[in-house]
Amino acid sequence: MRRYNPYHKELETVFVEMCNNTVNISKNLLILDAGCGMGKDSIFSKHYRCDLIGLDLSASYLKKNRNLLNKICASIYWLPFRASSFDGIICEWVIEHLNEPLKAFDEFKKVLKTNGFLIVVTSNILNPVIFIGGRLLPERITKKLFRILYQINEEVFPLRYKCNTMGALDSLLQKTGFRRLITTTANNPWYCKFNRILYISYQCFEYICAKFRLWHFDIYILAVYRRCA
Repeated sequence: MRRYNPYHKELETVFVEMCNNTVNISKNLLILDAGCGMGKDSIFSKHYRCDLIGLDLSASYLKKNRNLLNKICASIYWLPFRASSFDGIICEWVIEHLNEPLKAFDEFKKVLKTNGFLIVVTSNILNPVIFIGGRLLPERITKKLFRILYQINEEVFPLRYKCNTMGALDSLLQKTGFRRLITTTANNPWYCKFNRILYISYQCFEYICAKFRLWHFDIYILAVYRRCA
């Protein structure tokens, strides 16, 4: 990767550095993995060991999730937990699918303890690759391309991108009662791996974004927020 872009940092590296610099994640914390899915793309469960409860709307995805022992099938819009139950919430690759993100954020605030943390990883609609797939192409075409180009056989959930810019995400979360600790970004040419020319071209694009600090166009948004009193 660094052959074409000396500024490149792997997503996992950015994620772990962000978490370690902002929150103290210990084994005794109770964490909700909101929208945990099958768990194969979870960065958090790969690097941290704590008391995790997974929640997802898909029962079949939960059955395939081998990262979590405690799993609940429920909607992210109606979390079946008492108020102030969790020390933290992890929300990886979920925000882009939410049709009502504000409703979900209200639920997050309800079940989080005061000063509890929320860690978000999502895609950025301002990135050209995400914009083409999420805005320009019809949804059925995007789903078909995912299956053909990336050999993804699982169900591809609808992509909504209701708050998938750094500014929009920050605005909604602060409106809900969260305080931002950090927002950062990461890049990945994985989406262009099916074509060598596109793959190298994206790395050049990534280099330009890093060189001239055009982070608002990076492909991933990562953020840590804290629930206010």
